[in-house]
Amino acid sequence: MAALDLTAEFTTENLNGSTILITGGASGLGEALFRRYASCGANVIIGDVNTALGESIVADVRRATNNPHHHFVHCDVSSWASQRAMYDFAIAHSVTGTLNTVIANAGITDHASVTALPPTVSDIFEEPNLRTIDVNFKGVVFTVRLAQHHFRRSPAGADMHVVLMGSMASFLDGSGEMGMYGASKHAVLGYFRSLRLAPGSQVPAAIRYNLICPYFVDTPITPVLAKLLLAGIELAEKDDVVESVLRVQCTDARGAVLVVVPPSAGRVVQMERLDTKEVEEFTNRILKVMKAEKRVKVAVRAVADVVKVAGLGSVLVGILAGIVVGIWVWRVVRPMMVLSRMMGVA
Repeated sequence: MAALDLTAEFTTENLNGSTILITGGASGLGEALFRRYASCGANVIIGDVNTALGESIVADVRRATNNPHHHFVHCDVSSWASQRAMYDFAIAHSVTGTLNTVIANAGITDHASVTALPPTVSDIFEEPNLRTIDVNFKGVVFTVRLAQHHFRRSPAGADMHVVLMGSMASFLDGSGEMGMYGASKHAVLGYFRSLRLAPGSQVPAAIRYNLICPYFVDTPITPVLAKLLLAGIELAEKDDVVESVLRVQCTDARGAVLVVVPPSAGRVVQMERLDTKEVEEFTNRILKVMKAEKRVKVAVRAVADVVKVAGLGSVLVGILAGIVVGIWVWRVVRPMMVLSRMMGVA
């Protein structure tokens, strides 16, 4: 994959009248992508487990765009039967009877500890909860396989595009508490590399595969505790993630990995093919850029972010801000400094 010009303007004219399928489209990045594609004239079908929210958002976007061809379908991406039904619904409701782009966006964070052990060695050790793997990786595989199947309906010359939603957790080290999330996103990166190289002899060769890997973004899947621990740290911006998806969509990119980082680190960075094999060096470069900006503004941001996330009264702000900053320094800054020294960044 040749390097993309991430500063060049691109046109979205080719999106008008196209059909887009987005999993996890009822909130967060999925909702933002839905609204952006719809504003460009695309017909969008979203699948999500939250039926009430999904139907409400579709109704809102239909009104805003005066387009009745946006649809919601209930879908649990960890279920093959549910995804198969979603695709059948999408094909049936597509104006052209085909799909142009599928975005495998649905994802969750760890819902259960993967580090906890029973109180004693004699206690029953229950089976670990692997729901995160089921949604974040198995769900992506199901989405991609069904996309490959249904893209065979497309006429010759039609654009066929799959976007996988990874994360910086696809190549960064993480804590044991987030072990399954990190494992699922590492798996998405590995699966993408295989698709990019050789998706299979029976799969349409014209399908384009691209991967988007955001840093922390303020979305509903980010737990409140994580938001508190991230207080004061500059986050990546949702609009940059959306624009990255549209960039690979509208520039005919093939096999690209775009990493969405905080504004001070450049907003969007392309991960070259070699970087997917030498991830430590790539991580080193990102950390080096991100580290330089943090030291002056971080204390002010921490207090402001805690108030925003927690919604606390002024009496408790000072106490909680002190606790959060203390936790943040111990849990985030100290490990990052150690990691930077180990990687030769400091």
